Amino acid sequence: MRHTLSWRPLDAFCWTAALYTVQFQGEFERTILNDSWLDSPKCRRTPRTHCDLTPDLGSDSDYGVRVRAECGQQVTPWTRLNALFNRRETLLRPLEMAVEAMGDGVRVSFERLPQTASVGITLWRQGQEQEASTVRLEQTPILFTALQEGAVYCVRACTYLDGRPGSAPTDTHCVTIRDHEEPWKKPTAAMVTVVSHGGTPVCRILVCRPLQGRRLPRPLPERAPPLLAAAT
Repeated sequence: MRHTLSWRPLDAFCWTAALYTVQFQGEFERTILNDSWLDSPKCRRTPRTHCDLTPDLGSDSDYGVRVRAECGQQVTPWTRLNALFNRRETLLRPLEMAVEAMGDGVRVSFERLPQTASVGITLWRQGQEQEASTVRLEQTPILFTALQEGAVYCVRACTYLDGRPGSAPTDTHCVTIRDHEEPWKKPTAAMVTVVSHGGTPVCRILVCRPLQGRRLPRPLPERAPPLLAAAT
């Protein structure tokens, strides 16, 4: 889980590059170190307008955070967050999920999975959500295999962190498991025709079977019907 502080750039014109410093204060600094503040090592006199405070806010304490700007020899007053920050109150957002059919399975991956988080992935066959199965894991991608060919399977996921309530679920993604059997190996339905030849019924049954890799013989060209000469 990453905690990033961002702020608007300095409004006043600055002849030199504006530099920013971020400080933080935890419960230990407030109560034991006489209300002192600590510089964020990665965000001391930085030209960026954002700061990754993840390593600084490493406990479940209430933290104060403030930032100020420098323009040459001039320094602005500190600007503080309106309220104390506690990572336990972090709202997890749904992750960016990718779902694709691979062979007889479904591959699920995520663009960025927090290091300390786990993800719950729910899979079900379309129309059978009541029979869905869910797995929890800390690493992705994951491949669900041995699924029924020709069927549609759907996936959604939630993020979990340190026993806290999960994030909102992702959008549902559905994919079709392709039938990978060779088209020429598939049997076709039987065809039955009844014709009459000289007044005697004749039953003709044609059954198309798998070709087993053999080539079909070329059909003979049909003979053209005789031309009728006009009577003179």
